[in-house]
Amino acid sequence: MEPRREYDPNVRKAEDNDIEKERFDEFDFGEILPDDPQEKTMPSAGNDEMQRSAAYSQRQQQDQQKKKHEAQRRLKKIRSRRTWWGISVGILTWIKDGLLVVLILWLLTTYLASFFTVDSQSMIPKMKPGERAVAIKFSYRFQEPARGDVIEFTDKEGKNHVSRIIGLPADVINIDQDGTITVNDLTFKTTYCQGVTVPVADQVSYPVTVPDNCYFVLNDNGQTDGDSRYAAIGEISKGQIIGKVLGIFWPYKSVRPVN
Repeated sequence: MEPRREYDPNVRKAEDNDIEKERFDEFDFGEILPDDPQEKTMPSAGNDEMQRSAAYSQRQQQDQQKKKHEAQRRLKKIRSRRTWWGISVGILTWIKDGLLVVLILWLLTTYLASFFTVDSQSMIPKMKPGERAVAIKFSYRFQEPARGDVIEFTDKEGKNHVSRIIGLPADVINIDQDGTITVNDLTFKTTYCQGVTVPVADQVSYPVTVPDNCYFVLNDNGQTDGDSRYAAIGEISKGQIIGKVLGIFWPYKSVRPVN
């Protein structure tokens, strides 16, 4: 039988200290100690990266905005240039077309046709005052003038007239006081003459022999002047003929041939 141990406070205290030490060694201080200072700086580094990323994104957006504005400015400038170029091309096109029209009209009126306004009653009823007529200038380049043709011609003073050819070169024309017209001793009768065509005193002596390359012309309205019965006009040469009158072209309701 073991001897009875007496209670010793010092021994008991030493044992309690050993037990506390073991417990202290086994305790996980990582669960209660604060985080490592280096780890606490990580969020700060992440914030800097996010700030740099946000700043980069903002710069990219600003660059895109600048590029967009620059593209819009260039596009506006290009459109402005195109507009001015289009206007310039349009103006040049109008000028070209206008010059072309002028050239065509010049060629037409110089070599092809003569457009004139009827200003007298000399050719009633075939041609009435105020109507617009056209004469073809090249008609007699390929054929000779014929009896009965209505022609536009100039007198010795350069004034234009319209009359009908009655006598050809070498024809003998006579008009008596009753208004009877004879060509080569044959009575000349027409359906287009109006009124009595009488000789004019102290103007032309009848009978008249038409010279070579000349023509004797009379108005359809025998009561008017401006034909070969008057000394100021007389027989006209082929060079005085402007052209053969084709017809009336205006007003459009009165369009018709003349011959």
